[in-house]
Amino acid sequence: MVAQHKAVAHQIAPHQHSIASSTNIEVYNTTHRTFPHKVNLSCIDDPSTPDLLTINATMAYLTDLSLAPDSITVLILSELLQSPTLGEITRTGFTSGWSAHPSATSTSTQKTVLKQLTTQLVQPGPSGQASSLFRRVYKHTFKLALPAGTRGVPLEMASEYWKLLFGPTGACWDGTMAEGRAQGLSKPWLEWWIAFLEEKWRKAVNKDLWEQTLVFCEKTRADEGLGWWSEDGAWPGIVDEFVGWCKEVKGVGAGGGGGEAMEE
Repeated sequence: MVAQHKAVAHQIAPHQHSIASSTNIEVYNTTHRTFPHKVNLSCIDDPSTPDLLTINATMAYLTDLSLAPDSITVLILSELLQSPTLGEITRTGFTSGWSAHPSATSTSTQKTVLKQLTTQLVQPGPSGQASSLFRRVYKHTFKLALPAGTRGVPLEMASEYWKLLFGPTGACWDGTMAEGRAQGLSKPWLEWWIAFLEEKWRKAVNKDLWEQTLVFCEKTRADEGLGWWSEDGAWPGIVDEFVGWCKEVKGVGAGGGGGEAMEE
């Protein structure tokens, strides 16, 4: 898992070695292990940022929750707590996020909530649509992955997040996997999409392309034959090119007629 998603994990994992020797982490472990909703964060990790859990304290928290830093549940947690970037948790985000789950007043009960949310994440909606939770997590992941001062996520990193989000533990977009076949897929859409972008795109993934990738995923989950496709749809140009590539190189049929425009 770590090797497969190294672009996701590398932002947090290098800090794991410092946890055992950190006085601040020991304070977290002994004093704030239960993380009540009005937790005093002032002595955790960095006294200069009393309203922010930075990397070491966040790693200790993930350890208490028995979460690997590159798991999809970390993305769920990050969305729930509205983390401003991967590895950071604000006081406001923490109290607001967990207040929505009044029973989650200890790491034990928080584990239970996160397990439930992870199950909920992969439950598809009608016509191949992702769950509302997945949509929120997917949208928030772009914010987590976006390097400061930029408008796009590097393609290599975006690809690793897609492998996590659209892989077997997420909203699977690969008909070669059991999880994808269970949803009626037969084609390796995720593999094709990433391979195509690596060959034809090579640029950062902006917000529009990120969001429309999910829309395209949902459409193909509903109809792999691309019968819904319309050249008049206002899709990003690279998606138009990908559809042409799927038809010409992979033999995907356009199906019957008309199609529909891109969803807003």
